Amino acid sequence: DGQFEGKGVSKLGMGGGDPAALLAQLKKPTRPKPPKMPKLEVFEPEQPEYAKECKFDELNYPTKTELWEKTVDSHGDHELSYAEGEEELPEGNPCAVAASAGGIFDNVWADGDGKAHDHLDYSAIFGCSSRDIYRDMAASTIDLTHSMVHHGIDIVQSVFDMGCAAAPNMLVAPMGVGAGYEIKDVCSRAADVGRTLFEVSKDIWAEGMYFDMGVKDFNDCNPIQTGFARLFCDIHCVRDAVIRGDMTINRNLKKATDITNKNAQALAKWSTDTTISQTDWLAEKIDYIDTKFTIKMDALGDQVTQVQFAAEAAAQTQAMLMEMQGMGNNAAVTAATRASARRALEGFVATAPEVHPGNLTEAVHFLNMVQKLHGSMSAAAQLSATGKTSAVLAQGIREMQQLLHTEIHTLGMYRQTSSHSKKAARMVATSRAQAMMALDSVWWKLRGELDGYVDAAEEQVRAYEEAFELLAGYRHCSAGFSQVRKAYSQAEAIRVTTHNKLRSTWRVTSNLLGELAALIVDGDVFTSLLGSDCHTEQAEQTVAQVKAAASGMRMLQARFAVGGLPPPDAAPVAEVVTRIQRAYQDAKAGCEQPA
Repeated sequence: DGQFEGKGVSKLGMGGGDPAALLAQLKKPTRPKPPKMPKLEVFEPEQPEYAKECKFDELNYPTKTELWEKTVDSHGDHELSYAEGEEELPEGNPCAVAASAGGIFDNVWADGDGKAHDHLDYSAIFGCSSRDIYRDMAASTIDLTHSMVHHGIDIVQSVFDMGCAAAPNMLVAPMGVGAGYEIKDVCSRAADVGRTLFEVSKDIWAEGMYFDMGVKDFNDCNPIQTGFARLFCDIHCVRDAVIRGDMTINRNLKKATDITNKNAQALAKWSTDTTISQTDWLAEKIDYIDTKFTIKMDALGDQVTQVQFAAEAAAQTQAMLMEMQGMGNNAAVTAATRASARRALEGFVATAPEVHPGNLTEAVHFLNMVQKLHGSMSAAAQLSATGKTSAVLAQGIREMQQLLHTEIHTLGMYRQTSSHSKKAARMVATSRAQAMMALDSVWWKLRGELDGYVDAAEEQVRAYEEAFELLAGYRHCSAGFSQVRKAYSQAEAIRVTTHNKLRSTWRVTSNLLGELAALIVDGDVFTSLLGSDCHTEQAEQTVAQVKAAASGMRMLQARFAVGGLPPPDAAPVAEVVTRIQRAYQDAKAGCEQPA
C-alpha cells in the first residue's frame, strides 16, 4: 500500500499533549501463539519377503512341519513373510528338483513302509541312507549264508568220497565169462551230481535275493542324489534371502531418508515461522516500551527541576560508587575478573565527560556512563561461590607450597661458621668432611623428591583453578560445556598423576629419611660435628634440617588425607626423627661432660 513502517520507531508523535491521554492510546502488544508443531511421519521398516518355496511347507515329508514359518531370537518369535509366486515352480528350479526326488521306501530289506514318497524333508533323506545301509547288511547276510552252504556241501562231498573209496569192486560172470565194475567210481559220480544240484540251487537262491534287493534299491530314493538336490535347494534359498534382503534394506534406507528429509523440512519451516512471529512481537513490544518511556520521560521532564534532577543523580551516583567498591573486591579474586574490571575503569576514566554546573545534558550523559560502569563492574564481580572458593583455596595452597619450598630449600644448606683454631680443624677435618658429604648427598636427594611432588601439586592446583574459572564462565555463558568438560577431564587426569606421585614420594622420602638416620646414628655424626670443643652450630643446623624434612613428611601425610587416600604408615618416620634427636642429645651430653 506504499506505507513503510520502521521497527523500533515510536508510532505516536511527541509533539505535546496530555501524557495520560497519550498513554491511554497505547495498545500493549499481545504475544502471538506459536504455530502448531507439524505432525511428523513415523518410519516403519519394511520386512523382507522370501521365496515361497523356501518356506519348505511342502518339502516336509514325513514331519509335515513348516520349518521356516517363523524364527526365534533373543527378542522373541518373528513371523516370516513369503512372496506369492506361481503355483507350479519352473522345471529347473532347484527346489522343484528336490521336491520330485523320492522313491518307494523298501520294507523288505529295510525298515521302510513299502510306499512311494516324494517332497522329502531332512529326516526322510537320512532314512534313504539308512535303508541303503540295511540292504548292505542284508547282502552281507546272504553272502555269509551262501558261503556257509558252500562249505557244508564241501564237507558232505568229502564224506561221500570217503565212503565210495571203501566200496569193493563187483565182477559179473554167470558162465565163467563176465564184466567187472568199480563201485567207488559210480559212488563218486553220484556224489558229484548231488553236489552240482545243491550248488546250482544255492546260487539261484542267492542271485534271486540280490536281484530283488537291486530292484528295491532302484525303486528307493538315492541318498546322494536326493541329498544334493535338497542342498542345492537350500543354496538357492540362501541366495534368494540375500538378494531380497539387500533390496529390502535399500527400500528401507530410501524410505527412512525421504521421511527424515520431509520431517526436517517441516521442522525447519515451523521453527522459522515461530521465530518470525516472536520477532515481530518483540519489535512491537520494543516500540511500545520505547513510546511509553518517551511519554513518561517527557512528562517527568516537565515536572522535575534541574536542581532536583542534579540531587537525584548525585545520590544515585554515590550509591553506585559505594556498590562498585564492593564489586571491586569481588572482581580482584581472579586474574580474569581483575583484568575485566581494570578495562572497565580505564575506559570510564578515558571517556567520562566533564560536567559543567547547570548543564543537564552533560549530567544525564555522565549518569548513563556511571550506570554502564556499574554494569561492567557487576559483571566482573559475578563470580560464583565455587569460583571464589577455588580462587581463595588456590591462593592458600600457593602460600602453603611457597612456605614448603622455603623449608625444603633449607635442606643441604649450612651456614658458614667462623674458623676455629688450626689445630682443632686439622684434628677433625677428615671425619667431619666425610660426614658432611654423606649427609649432603642424602639432603639433596630428599630435597629433590619433595620439590618434585610440590611441582606436581602446583600443576594440579593450576588445573583445578582453570576448571573452576571455566565453570564460572559456563554459568555466565562465556564458556562452552565442551571446554568445561575438557578442563575437568584434564584436572582429573592430573589429580590421578599427582596421587601416584604422592605415593611414590612418600616411599622414597621415607627410605631416604631412614638412610639419613643410619648415617647420623650409626656414623656418630653428631660427635664428629660437635668436636672436642663442643661447637654446636653445625650440629644444631643438622637437627633443624631434620625437622624441616619431618615437616615435609607431615605435609605429605596431610596431602593423603586431603586427597581422600588411605593414610600412610607414619610410625617409621616418627621413629627415625626420635632416633636422630636422641643421638644429638646423647652426643651433646657426652661432649659437655668434663674430661
